[in-house]
Amino acid sequence: MSVDDELIESAGLPGTSLTRLPRAAVLAAQDARLPAGLLGDYLPALASAAETGRRLTQAELDRSRELGQAAAESGASLRALVDLYLSATWRAWPSLPAVGDTTPRPGGPEAPGAAERTRAAAAAVLRASDDAVAAVCEGYEAARAARARAEEALRRELVDDLLTGTATDPGLVLERAAAFGLRLEAPHLVLVAAGERRFVDGRGTSRAVDAALGVICPTPPLVVAKSGQLVCVVPQEAEPDGAAGALGEPGQAGPGQAGPGQAAMPQPDGRGGPAGDGGVSAADRRASGFTPLPAVAATAAPGAPRAVAAVTAALAGVTGWRVGVSRARTGVTGVRIGFGEASAAVELAGRLGLHDRALHTDDLLIYKVLLRDREPLTELVETVLGPLRGARGGAGPLLDTLDAYFATGAVALATARRLHLSVRALTYRLARIHQLTRHDPASPADRYVLQTALIGARLLAWDQPAP
Repeated sequence: MSVDDELIESAGLPGTSLTRLPRAAVLAAQDARLPAGLLGDYLPALASAAETGRRLTQAELDRSRELGQAAAESGASLRALVDLYLSATWRAWPSLPAVGDTTPRPGGPEAPGAAERTRAAAAAVLRASDDAVAAVCEGYEAARAARARAEEALRRELVDDLLTGTATDPGLVLERAAAFGLRLEAPHLVLVAAGERRFVDGRGTSRAVDAALGVICPTPPLVVAKSGQLVCVVPQEAEPDGAAGALGEPGQAGPGQAGPGQAAMPQPDGRGGPAGDGGVSAADRRASGFTPLPAVAATAAPGAPRAVAAVTAALAGVTGWRVGVSRARTGVTGVRIGFGEASAAVELAGRLGLHDRALHTDDLLIYKVLLRDREPLTELVETVLGPLRGARGGAGPLLDTLDAYFATGAVALATARRLHLSVRALTYRLARIHQLTRHDPASPADRYVLQTALIGARLLAWDQPAP
C-alpha cells in the first residue's frame, strides 16, 4: 500500500478514485507550501480530460489565469506555483478514471485496449496540464507586470514630490518614501550625474550606479533618471577613520583631477602638435582646459567620499560625465534643496568644461556669486573680452590661451607645452591679447580682471555660437 493510500485510509476517506483527488491537492499543497485553493477546479478538469480526452474549456483557462493572478498578488513564487500544479498532477494520476479502470486484476486477463486507453489518457492529461500551467503562468506574469507598473508609477510620483516640491503634505511623502526604504528623517545626500548622453531608467549605467550604491549604503538609495540626468538620493553615514576621500584631500588632486594651479599634460595629436600660431583642436582645449577649482570642499559631508567613489566608478564608461554633490540634509525639503544644489553644480561644471570629476556644491559658491549679478558680469565680459572677437580666428583660441596661462600659474613654457605651441607663438598670442584688451596677462592687477572676465565668459557661454 502506498503512502498516499495510507493517508487516505487514516483520514477515513472512501477508496474511490474521485474522492482521492482532493487528497492529492492537499498533499501537493503541503509540498509546495501554498494554499490548495490555488488549484481551483484543476483536478476535476484533469479527471474529465483523462476520461473523455477533451481539451480544457475557455472558462477553465480563464479561471486558471485568475488563480495565477491571485498567486502573484499573495506573494507566491512562480516556481512554487508550477510545482503545486505538477505535483498535484502526478499525485492524481493513479486515481484518474481512465487509468484506474485499465489496471489488470490479479488472476484476470488485461482489459482489451488497456495500453491504448492509458496512452490516450496520458496524452489528454499532459495536454490539459500543459494548458492549465501555461494559463496560470500567464495570469501570474500579467499580475506581476501590473504590480511593477503600479510600483513604478508610485515611485515616479514620489520622485516628483521629492525633487520638485509639489507635495502639500510632507508627512505623507515621508510615509511613501519609507515604503521604498528611504528614511528621510536621517541625513541624505543628493548626487546628480550628467554625461554627453541622456540617462534612462533601467539601463546599464543606472543599474550599475544603483548596485554600487547599494553595496555601501546602510539603507536602500533612490536612483532615478530625470530629464536625462541620473539623480541619487543617498543615505548619509559617518566616514570610517582613516578612509580616503573620493573627492581628494584639500590641496591634493585625485585621479584625473587637477589641483590648484595644476592640470594634466595633453597628449600629442599624432602630428607632434601645431608649432606656430595655429588653431588648437577641441579635444586639446578640453585636455588643456579650465581648472579653476580646488580638489575638494572643506565642508564636504563626511560620508560623501564613499558615495561619490561608488558613483564615479560606475560612470567610468560614460563620456564627459560629471557629478554634482549636495550638502547633507534631512526631510523632504532637504532632498528638494539638495537636488537643486547638485543640479546647479552639474550645470556649472558643464559651462566651465569640467568633465570626469565630482564637484561639491560648496566648490562653486564663488561662481554662484558671480552669476547672481548677471547683468554686471555680462557687461564686464563684453567690455574686457569683446575686442578679442576681432582677432584672426575669433576669440576662441585666445580664450584657450588665457585658460592655459592662468592654470599653469602664468608660466609661459608650461603654457606653451599644454597648447602644443612654441614659446614664440605663445608670446605673440599674449601680446595680441594685451593689444586688443589693453590688459596685460603678465600684470597681477590686469590678470585678475582678465581671469574674472574669462570665468564669466565660461559661465555665460559667451564665446559659444548662438543656436
